[in-house]
Amino acid sequence: MTLLEVLVACGILVIGLASVAALLPAAASVLADASRIERAANLATNAVADLRFQGIPSATTFQGPVKTLVIGSMFPDMPFGRNPFVKQVVSPTPLDEQAYGRAWYGATITPLSQGVEIKKGMPAKATVVVFSQQNVESRSIPLTQQWPGVYRLTSGAGQEREAARKRFLPSCAWAAVVVDDAVLWLHVGNSWATYTKAGQTRAEKSVDQCFVSFSDPAAAAAASNNNTLTVHAFAGVLKLEEHIVTLE
Repeated sequence: MTLLEVLVACGILVIGLASVAALLPAAASVLADASRIERAANLATNAVADLRFQGIPSATTFQGPVKTLVIGSMFPDMPFGRNPFVKQVVSPTPLDEQAYGRAWYGATITPLSQGVEIKKGMPAKATVVVFSQQNVESRSIPLTQQWPGVYRLTSGAGQEREAARKRFLPSCAWAAVVVDDAVLWLHVGNSWATYTKAGQTRAEKSVDQCFVSFSDPAAAAAASNNNTLTVHAFAGVLKLEEHIVTLE
């Protein structure tokens, strides 16, 4: 009986240790993600301070047709970069890998007042986007309003739309839009897909439609044209922060 009790106790101990060991990889993954997000937040704050130190938020930049200043090379081949109302300053900013764990940033600066003469002392919105990779993958995605605040992906076949949604427009992602010739950012509140009824399991079903909803439906509606909206989305966004800066 004593030997049997020891064997039962050892079996329970082994099951408990195996359960704890199974949690370790998940805990390590969560810790790594938390560390990356924390470093990205620090980087975003330091980036705004760096922009101010270099005097980049300047009223002289927005003389003439320029309405948005794009800083960095993190927005490759995006349509708003070729807009005559957008001025791009290309200065790649690789950071100390020991301090930030392989993170890079780009930024846009847009005066809060549009349609007036931009002068020193006026406020502007500085948006810093932190990426997990230096060579950023991006895509322009056309959307059509399905319901108020909800938009449907319209380009490509079902599986292509689903792949684009998962990679570029997942929940809590960010996407750039052009409103009145100025670059603004929209936050994706949620995104999902619907499937056809053929088949019994999800694996057997095919993608029917893909949808996204934005946290600020009014901003999305303002950027829409006849219920259509084109967003410029990016993969690997770790953090986006918006700060109000004073133009020098």
